[in-house]
Amino acid sequence: MKEQAKAHMRSWKLGTQGQLRLAAAGLISGMTCTGAALAQPVFGDTVVRTATEQEQVRFVLTLPLRDQAGLNDLMRHLYTPGDPAYRRFLSSDEFDARFAPTREQYEALKSLATQYGLNVVGEHSGRTILDVQAPASTVRNVFGAQMNLMQQADGRRYFAPDREPEAPFVLSALGAEVAGINDKPRRAHLVVRGAASLAEVAAAAQPHAGTGPSGSYGPADIRTAYNLNGIQNGGEPVGLFELSIANYADAGTYASHFGLTNPTLTLMTVDGGTTDKSGSTEVMLDIEMVMAVSNPTGIVVYTGPNTNSGVLDTYTQIAEDNIVKQVSTSWGECEANEGLTNAQAENTAFTKMAMEGIAVFAASGDSGAYDCGGQTLGVDDPASQPYVTGVGGTTLTTTSTQGYTSEVVWDTSSTEGGGGGISRFWSIPSYQQGVVSNAPTGQYSTTMRNVPDVALDADPNTGFYVYDSHARGWLIVGGTSDAAPQYAAFWSLIGKGLGNAGHTPAAGFANPTLYSLAGNPTSYASDFHDVTSGTNNHYSAVTGYDDATGWGSYNGGNLYQAVLSTVGGGSSSSSSSGGSSSSGSSGGGSSSSSSGGSSSGSSGGSSSGSSGGSSSGSSGGSSSGSSGGSSSGSSGGSSSGSSGGSSSGSSGGSSGGGTPPAPTGLTASGTSYRGQGAEVLSWHASSGATRYYVYMGTSPGGESSTALGYVTGTSAEVIGLNPFTRYYFKVKAYDASGLSPYSNEASAVSGW
Repeated sequence: MKEQAKAHMRSWKLGTQGQLRLAAAGLISGMTCTGAALAQPVFGDTVVRTATEQEQVRFVLTLPLRDQAGLNDLMRHLYTPGDPAYRRFLSSDEFDARFAPTREQYEALKSLATQYGLNVVGEHSGRTILDVQAPASTVRNVFGAQMNLMQQADGRRYFAPDREPEAPFVLSALGAEVAGINDKPRRAHLVVRGAASLAEVAAAAQPHAGTGPSGSYGPADIRTAYNLNGIQNGGEPVGLFELSIANYADAGTYASHFGLTNPTLTLMTVDGGTTDKSGSTEVMLDIEMVMAVSNPTGIVVYTGPNTNSGVLDTYTQIAEDNIVKQVSTSWGECEANEGLTNAQAENTAFTKMAMEGIAVFAASGDSGAYDCGGQTLGVDDPASQPYVTGVGGTTLTTTSTQGYTSEVVWDTSSTEGGGGGISRFWSIPSYQQGVVSNAPTGQYSTTMRNVPDVALDADPNTGFYVYDSHARGWLIVGGTSDAAPQYAAFWSLIGKGLGNAGHTPAAGFANPTLYSLAGNPTSYASDFHDVTSGTNNHYSAVTGYDDATGWGSYNGGNLYQAVLSTVGGGSSSSSSSGGSSSSGSSGGGSSSSSSGGSSSGSSGGSSSGSSGGSSSGSSGGSSSGSSGGSSSGSSGGSSSGSSGGSSSGSSGGSSGGGTPPAPTGLTASGTSYRGQGAEVLSWHASSGATRYYVYMGTSPGGESSTALGYVTGTSAEVIGLNPFTRYYFKVKAYDASGLSPYSNEASAVSGW
């Protein structure tokens, strides 16, 4: 990456103002958690005994991200079509440099943990979590919580505190919190209809139109019903989050039976992984549903222990590795049992994934509106997380040739059905703001996160035929665990389609795009199947969005083309490592309002705005975006004078169409930063401008049409350049009306 700095800005410095600061609202408006966290699970679990003094407890200490306002602002730019920074996703290192806790903070946390008698057992490059272990007596003495051995109704045991742990003042002053200390196991969201023999399986499901035993669905049935046959390209790799292992050779049996590619499974273990096979059917279901939809050559399986600290470490590892751009997770827990602190720690990992262009799809649960059990309404984590796409469940009906007929809400009984409802933790994200639901009063929130976002078939009585030798072979399986990996596989087809078209092969976090398309009546009718019938035992399906099935299921081929048009249709192909950029219309285009999420540009240059986000249309048609976006903000090193001087003339006055005037007085001077070349730029403010985009080239007039990034002040330092090389710069101003013309050109030779 360092050698590629000649093509992209590595980080910024704003003169004497320190690190780059980004302002305004983010993609997730509010991004707050509300409600009290429960100290321990209360639904059906019992205390077996108090932990002994020396029984070891593993948990994590967390540190918050830096510059939350800047993070939210950059997130909004990354996911607003037409914005110069659209889809300029960050690498893991770039995210850490700008937003992660500092190394000094992390070292201080480690030192304090040791002083309090905690043994550091795991560190992370992103510096947001620190794995520690201590005797139960130390947990009680330091954090004021007594550890108890708990037992679930199914007999599984785990440790949990009797109250919410409280960090000592010196830890909380650092921003540290205690998470992952409640080890209630995550649930796999699947329902099995099947047994040891095909004869028994055949009696397990009601007859319907699938070609498998008892009408169950196989891969060809899925692709036909959801219109996926015309978009088969193998897909980009899908990452699977797992808390169990399986007999992975079963994928070959499934592939052979259905004539599919036997994919290479890359197994990534976290915290030593696990030897537990009790969730093997979940693991194989996830793998085989990805195979069924996208028929890939490879799948990446992340496996961690089924503990809260294992869950946090595994999600964090996926974000830090950044090797897959779509992830499916079918393991979850109701928000009340999850706890607020754990949910916040997970959110840090999901935030980073969204910044990296990773889409996460999570099963919404199989207990209808009552995810915690009993009669208390609750939704499932992580499906309720604002940077995650929650996937609910339907009952699918098809024709005798497996063509799509209709869907209703999956609702088998009072305790079994598609999860959905209103979060008790998360304020309503911007992509849901402005969505007007036809649901009855109290069945949709305008202030809190609504779940799910979308849905697919999950009814075990219209289930999927899968193979798991550990569970005695062929089974018919339902649950929202069917739906989440299928959606991730569909998103991987879109990623491959973007790559085939010369764009960055990642569509990014799905919700801004899905809500934008669904909020337009024309694209909604074409790209989605609106589910309007049934309930999940509380929330009713209605026309449009609802808390039973979200926007409904996809019409795969149509939604594929719509997403490619929205995400890639206005993008220019870029040879840089930072990914493809969004290209505006040379005509400037008009802005039209829609009710759905973020704005979507078009190749004709019109930008479609939304109530949830700003519409951006560039009159100049230039595209921009920072490949790094990381803000390391150095004091900069010594400055060597500009050998090239600066050009002083302005290209000109105010721009047409109401856009801001071009910046004037741009100067450049060479300097160095950490052994690499750098350039210090400054210019005069442009009236009304809210930020400035910087363009660079290596020949006069050769500045790339892709900006290095933007700053809110009138100076910047471009670092990571080749030493003793002349670079040429121009700047554009930006306000709500668009981008100005270029400034004058300035050049200088970088230092060493």
